[in-house]
Amino acid sequence: MADSTVIRSAIPLGEIQHAALEHDIRQAQTQKELIRSSQKSHLLDTYRAELLEKVNAHISELQHLNDSRKRTSIFKGEMMEKVDEHLAEIEKEQHKKEEVARLKEELMAKVHAHAEELDRIDAKKSNLTQYKAELLSKVDERVQEIEHAHEKEAQVRLFSEEMKVKVREHEAHLMDRAKMMESLKDDIMNSARNFYGGAYCVDESA
Repeated sequence: MADSTVIRSAIPLGEIQHAALEHDIRQAQTQKELIRSSQKSHLLDTYRAELLEKVNAHISELQHLNDSRKRTSIFKGEMMEKVDEHLAEIEKEQHKKEEVARLKEELMAKVHAHAEELDRIDAKKSNLTQYKAELLSKVDERVQEIEHAHEKEAQVRLFSEEMKVKVREHEAHLMDRAKMMESLKDDIMNSARNFYGGAYCVDESA
């Protein structure tokens, strides 16, 4: 008759079941953490995409502002050309070469100073109101001198008004550009705050 040996486990069934339950719980927790990590990763990718879109839009706007700066340079050239044309007309009609040369030198110096101030406004955002008032006041004074000296009131008054209009138009253009830059800066700062402050705000009760 053959011997039959029964091998019995030294670990109680209850402990085995308890260990299996703990294993299932750990698996469930691991799965939950994986899902939560996936959700966080998806949210982070979403914020990154939104921020990248904002940055690309800002780069595009900066390119637009660069084009506007080129137009400002063109405007400067046109304004100086207009000054030369008026000075040439005054020189022909009044035959006062010394007075015209002095006037041209003063006006060109003012135009250059004004153009340099407009270039610096992008970095300093300085207030041009006082400068504009002083420039227009000096132009008015020079125009009055020319009116009394050469009796060309209509032509000189027209030249003065054209200079004022050009200055006002350019000032309005610069104010609009400064507002756009400030708005773009706010958009980027808000997007950055949302990205760093809300990227990991996932519902922990999931």
